[in-house]
Amino acid sequence: MADNTDGGTRPVVSRRREVSHTSARSLLMTVLGEYVLPQDHPVWTWVLVDTLAGFGVEEKSARQALARAAAEGWLASERVGRRARWGLTPPGRRLLTEGAQRIYQFGRGERPWDGRWLVLLVSVLPANWRGSQAAGLFHRRHNQWRPAAERHWAEMSARHG
Repeated sequence: MADNTDGGTRPVVSRRREVSHTSARSLLMTVLGEYVLPQDHPVWTWVLVDTLAGFGVEEKSARQALARAAAEGWLASERVGRRARWGLTPPGRRLLTEGAQRIYQFGRGERPWDGRWLVLLVSVLPANWRGSQAAGLFHRRHNQWRPAAERHWAEMSARHG
């Protein structure tokens, strides 16, 4: 239980269950993509932790997000005395570069549709796809989502053989 501003207590809800919550990891990736990627210089831990604190992320959560991003291969730490600074790995740089291109190129210069459709029959709903989740049938115009579908398929194949 946590203290409420009116003097009462309120239940503490796990952040994992909050639908409207922005995770420390997603905020970290946004900060990395907006500020670290363009500069191409390692950033001190305290700078990232303080920046995330400005968005309401607790220090422990910020450090955990850094550790998880490093464990996933997106970041690498460099020790300088007792302090550490973080830089993007080549896969991390590629991930954020591709993400920035998708975000900032959205709606610009779309290629004309060639009339073909990409149809997938799957048991897991990919994010941002239209279709019937119950039937596992999803569709997008062929030229829009083929690269994403191919990456998703490769990841699922690697995980599940």
